[in-house]
Formats: sequence, C-alpha cells, structure tokens
Amino acid sequence: MEESRENQGQESQEERLGQRERWEIVCKHVEGLCARMQFSGHSQVMRTQVVKSALHAYDQIVEKDEKGLVPMYRPRGWKRVERIRDKRVKKRDWFRGKDGDKEAVIFVPATPGSKLQKRFKRVIQEAKIKIATVEVPGASMKKRLQRSDPFREVKCKKARNCMVCGGEGGGGGCRNESVTYEVSCTECQKRYLGETSRNGFTRGLEHKAALVRKDINSVLYQHCREEHGGRTVPFKMKITGNFGGDALKRQLTESVQIQTSPSHEILNRRDEWRHIQLPRVTLC
Repeated sequence: MEESRENQGQESQEERLGQRERWEIVCKHVEGLCARMQFSGHSQVMRTQVVKSALHAYDQIVEKDEKGLVPMYRPRGWKRVERIRDKRVKKRDWFRGKDGDKEAVIFVPATPGSKLQKRFKRVIQEAKIKIATVEVPGASMKKRLQRSDPFREVKCKKARNCMVCGGEGGGGGCRNESVTYEVSCTECQKRYLGETSRNGFTRGLEHKAALVRKDINSVLYQHCREEHGGRTVPFKMKITGNFGGDALKRQLTESVQIQTSPSHEILNRRDEWRHIQLPRVTLC
C-alpha cells in the first residue's frame, strides 16, 4: 500500500512538473505575441482581449479532445464528408444567424458606436423584412500609405498605343484590373463613362480598334460622325476608380457617375442611363 501511494505521489508530481513545463512554453509564445502586437501599435486592452480569446479557444479544443468529440490532431480523413458539407453550409448561410430566419445580408460601413448600422437595423425592423446587417471596416492606414512599388514608372512601356498613358499628361494605372474609366474628346471635352473587369490598357485598345474600323456600335465613332462631321478626332482616357474584385461596387459607381453627370456633357447613350437602377432608401 505504501509503495502504491509513493508511486501515485511520484506520478502526480511528474504530471505537475510536465504541466508546469508546458505552461512555461505557452507563456513564452504568448509573451512573444504580445510584444509583436505592442510593436504594431495595438493597445493593452486589445492585447488582453486577443490573449483571453486565444486561451479560451485552446481550452475548448482540449475539452473536445478529452470528450472524444474532435481530436486535437485530427487525421486528414477524419469525418471528411461531414466537414466538407458543413463548410459549404457555413459559406452559404453564414449570415442567417442562430435562428436561421435571415434571407439576405447588407454590408454597412463601420461608424463610431455603430450608429449607421443601428439606423439600418431600426429601418429593417420597422419594415419587417428579414435582412441581416454586417459592418465592414474601411481602408487601413497601412493600405493608404504603403506603396508596394515606390519607384514604378507612371507611364507604361507601351504608352504610344495606350490610351491611358499616351497623349498629354499620361494618367498611368493602365494595368489595374476592375476599374471605372473616362474617355474624353480632346476638342469638345465631351466624356464617355465606362467600366470594365479588365484593365484600362486592354479596354483602350478595343475603343481605338473600333474607332479605326468605323464600327457603327462604337460610341467614339458615333461622336465623330455626329459632332465632327465624320472626321476622326483624338481621344484621351483616364482611370477614375479601382475596385479589385468588387464587380457590384464598380457597376454601381459607373451608374452613379452617369446619373449625376449632365446629359449634354457625356457621350453615353440613353439606354445606358437606366442600365442599373439604384433603389432609394430613406433612413430616418
């Protein structure tokens, strides 16, 4: 009996020592993370919240492993079919909430105290529609100030054929994809407002090619016929907005630019004025 007690005491002491060593390793990693966050400018409150959240998540992982629900170091094929199905459901229905009663989601710019989101929620509740609201952050200070290529040339190497970089001034940015652009006549200053999922260089080449072959569907050729007696006049092009992969925002921006521009200043046809109708919502 005494030997078994001594063995149990030794095992419990070794277990405590092992836990202490593991905890020292954890503390070392946590302190390193906190130091990096501090150097990045995060406040003490923010660092505390991050550490508490991480340790709580780790405790949940350990608890699930002990109960046999989810192994901490799961094999690649563990419940593979179920995990793929759950991943698809989360990707499709992430906004529906716990009750699953939401039918759509609207993204709202983040404001101090979530004032704008609260106004949206109040209007949605009064209208009795099932729409979730999610705040999205604006551009970070790093994104605004950082330049990945500070020594990049303004004009591209094919400026002679590029409507964006060629001509007077040369706007640059012709290789950015998913943009809104403006093509203006150098003589009468009338403008054509457009958008493309490709880059300005490629879209400019298409406009030039249509003008050269006198394509009846080309808005630039139509302008030369109607305003300049069929004489080909030079045009210049500039990029007015970059939208990354956000196609909806790009198209809405073009629609707003067309609708807010005086009709006698733009070359867009009348059928384009109502291409995308913007719903008007009044927030009380």
